[in-house]
Amino acid sequence: MKLSPSHIPFRRLPALLLLCVAYAALQAAALRPAVAIPFPLLLLKSAIDSLTLAGTGALLSMIITSSGYVKLRPLQRYINLLALGLAALPVWTALFSLTLRLVSGSTGFAGSLPLLPLATLLGILLYVILLQATLHRTADREGRREEE
Repeated sequence: MKLSPSHIPFRRLPALLLLCVAYAALQAAALRPAVAIPFPLLLLKSAIDSLTLAGTGALLSMIITSSGYVKLRPLQRYINLLALGLAALPVWTALFSLTLRLVSGSTGFAGSLPLLPLATLLGILLYVILLQATLHRTADREGRREEE
């Protein structure tokens, strides 16, 4: 399995950055009523979360496209993707919690602990979305190779 960022299309970087900014703004707006953090700090926290999500998506894309996923039996595919999700979810939740603690401080963090289940649910949802996009792109690529 070869992991290299050489296959990442940098022509999509402006669209990715725009998507990160939109995600950060939407997350900050959604979390604003739930936490007692000033909006600019919440926006900074959401921007860090969106960059974390972009990095996770890039890693997921590299792992799936370079692992020969298409050649595996269907049951083995699901087991691998479930294991990858179970490995990524605690990392996402921990980074969400860490950025929340850094932004809100130790006093504001205690009031923000109810957001951790939301972060876990959000991580599951975003993992499924990234997974579907990556698998769709991988299937298209494999289909084009078979046609050639």
